[in-house]
Amino acid sequence: MKRSIIVFVIMAFGISFAAAYNCASTAFDFPSPKASDFAINDGPIPDIASATICGVVTATRASHERALLSYVRGGTSNEILITFTQNTLITSVKGETVNNVILSIDLDGRAFHFCVTFSAFEDKLATFVNGAMLSNQTYSGDAVTGGGFIAIGRNVLSDSTLFSGSISNLYLWSRVLTAAEIEEMSSDCNCPSDYLISFSSNNVLTIGDITTRDETCHSSSSRA
Repeated sequence: MKRSIIVFVIMAFGISFAAAYNCASTAFDFPSPKASDFAINDGPIPDIASATICGVVTATRASHERALLSYVRGGTSNEILITFTQNTLITSVKGETVNNVILSIDLDGRAFHFCVTFSAFEDKLATFVNGAMLSNQTYSGDAVTGGGFIAIGRNVLSDSTLFSGSISNLYLWSRVLTAAEIEEMSSDCNCPSDYLISFSSNNVLTIGDITTRDETCHSSSSRA
């Protein structure tokens, strides 16, 4: 249950000791919105009571909702689902807590950096865009159940949220990063080195017409 995972309590005490380093980046390019195009990490994730998920998205304008990342561990609902529309970034954790954040940026081919944090210990769910916290609300759910795989650019339970564009600088931490760490990552490409997964061509299986490429990290200056 939500407070039974001791290992994450131990990790939480190490928050201030995580060294930063320049973010390595693999870009996953989705040429068109097709159900056959998605990517998955090459191993199951553990139970996660606290987490931060960050990445950089480049996409053009579109009226439909598009999936950035989904995680399902059996059942009929996503344990984690991050999608976006032309104007909104939408996060759902455990199918219980939904966080909608207004995107006041032009998506016509311009990259934006996002981070989503949640904690079953602190009962919080927050969303950051380009280093700024745009939402901080109560999360009343339990820990995310491990044993499944993360899909990039696809909601594995729906064909109606297909992605096209590019997703890069994608990381998962098993703790809540501080606002200062997220701002530094967005502005200067300094990523805390205690990540759980750095999604790259070395540990992600691409399916369909997705291509990958090494890419320089997107700092705020390169997104201007």
